[in-house]
Amino acid sequence: MDFHFAGRKKRQPKEEGPPELEALGIPFVNSTDPMWVYDVQTLRFLEVNDATVRAYGYSRREFMTMTLIDIRPTEDIKPFLRDWEHPHESTAEKWRHVGKDGKAFPVLITSWELTFQGRKAELILARRDVPTPARVAESETTKTYPPQQKSKSATTNP
Repeated sequence: MDFHFAGRKKRQPKEEGPPELEALGIPFVNSTDPMWVYDVQTLRFLEVNDATVRAYGYSRREFMTMTLIDIRPTEDIKPFLRDWEHPHESTAEKWRHVGKDGKAFPVLITSWELTFQGRKAELILARRDVPTPARVAESETTKTYPPQQKSKSATTNP
């Protein structure tokens, strides 16, 4: 027997983030800042929040086929890989990222190591690094880069 209740709306399930992040008390899903988790061995995105999708212009599905190299300006790939191969303690680092539209923008990256889906990973918080007037002259924040081809492996030399 089916019962129908007129005028009652079905309760929508609460949107939740990845259990590993929720268990740590990290407001991943609803953060207004771009956040993602990546595999430290392959540099592949494992999870991104909605703010990342909005800020970078890629869909969640597209991000799941990409690595951190894919959001870097071409000339920043070698320095990024050098930094990745020789990790150091840092609470925040300044980098440049490129959105789907090809425009580079400065970001301030904060990261935390964690295990995610059984993998050694890092959680990234990427805040737009708004340039001060003094830094605008030395910055190329409006330079446009051609879209990069998807990387096959994080260790491929550019």
